[in-house]
Parts: sequence; C-alpha cells; structure tokens
Amino acid sequence: MFGPSELMHRCLRGRGRGGVARSLVIFASWLSLTLCVSAFVLWIRSYFHQDDLMQVFWLEQRGEERTYYVSSWFGEFSVATHFVKVPPADWRRFVESAGTSPGLYNFGQPINADERREIPMSLAQRFGFPYRFGVSRRVAAALGGVGRVEIQRAWAPLWLFTLMFAILPSSRLIGRLRLKRRSRHGLCPTCGYDLRGSPNACPECGIKRDTSQTAVKKPGQSRRTWRSRS
Repeated sequence: MFGPSELMHRCLRGRGRGGVARSLVIFASWLSLTLCVSAFVLWIRSYFHQDDLMQVFWLEQRGEERTYYVSSWFGEFSVATHFVKVPPADWRRFVESAGTSPGLYNFGQPINADERREIPMSLAQRFGFPYRFGVSRRVAAALGGVGRVEIQRAWAPLWLFTLMFAILPSSRLIGRLRLKRRSRHGLCPTCGYDLRGSPNACPECGIKRDTSQTAVKKPGQSRRTWRSRS
C-alpha cells in the first residue's frame, strides 16, 4: 500500500493524459476505499474492544481545560468535547481536584462475553446495525458553582461510515465493469449503442474514435481512445 502523498504523486505523474481532474478522482477513490476498510474493521472491533482516545489541554491564563474524546463502542462512533471554565484565582484549586493532566490518553479495554450480555442494547445493535445518531449538549456547574462545565457529544453508527465511504469506489468499479462489457461487445463506451455498423463514430451520441492513438479497436480498450464530437 502507498501512502496518500505517494499515491497522489503516482496518479498525477502516470495519468497525465487523463488530466488532473481524473487523477483527483482516482486518488479520492483509493482514499475512500481505505477509509471504508478502516471503518469496517473498527465496526467489527468495537464489539470486542472499546477504544477511547482523549486529548487534554490546559489554558492556565484563561482558567480553562479543554478535553477532546474519540470513542468506538458496540458499533457506534462518537466524538465529544469537555470544556471547563473556572476563575483564574481558583485555577490551582481546580488543578488539585482534576483527575487528569495535559496530554494524550488511550484508555481502551477489551469487552468480554459477560459484559456484552449485561450491557443493555437494542436488537439492531446486538446484530451489528445500531441506528442511533445525534448530537447532545449539557452544561453544569463546577467547583461548587464558581466554574462552568460544557459537554458536547455527537455519535453515529459505524456501518453508516462504511457505507458512505464505499459509494465512490463502488461506482468506479461498476463503471469500469460496464466499460469492459461494452468494449467486449463492440458497443459505444458512452451510451452503449451498437457500433458494428459504424466503428469510427457513434451515430447516437456523436463520440468519435481518436485515430491518432489507434486505428483498430481492441477488446478492453480504454475510453481515452474515444473523443467527443467537436
């Protein structure tokens, strides 16, 4: 597998005749396929291992703590923010009562069979297709009322991300298969019209064969050997 930058470089260098737009579509297709596979693996993994990633920032001069969470659990993916605002004079007291310090934390843990049976879940979630998604916001007091806590959370099912990222590579694959089928049966690569009676141009859509590249149509020939009507 190539990295995103190397893959983009190969697309732009090796497919210059197709133009930058075509190269960007190819790069986006590979990127979507990578994200689709990643979302699928995380979807399956979330039923056996809970993954939690947390980043904590302290803004001491403002008296603020900002915490960002990313979590996957039982087929759901969630992103949350946790903002704490206290008066600068009470910052030291907040630091003494805080359970964390600035940094990146990964506190995921495996889920055993007993926990899966005890956790209340809907039937759809148990079969891998949770349907809950939304956004929530909650505000509370901190340090006995002198501070303020704001929690925001958004969540969505992982199967939705898998399906969403699969749209572009699936459409590209279907298009390639349709093009090969039309080329094999002597049909126009654009509209599918039978070209056995007029092999040099399509009377239906007007697309012409690019005779500067090839004079004889071969099975599986690329769309680039055809050009639109001028």
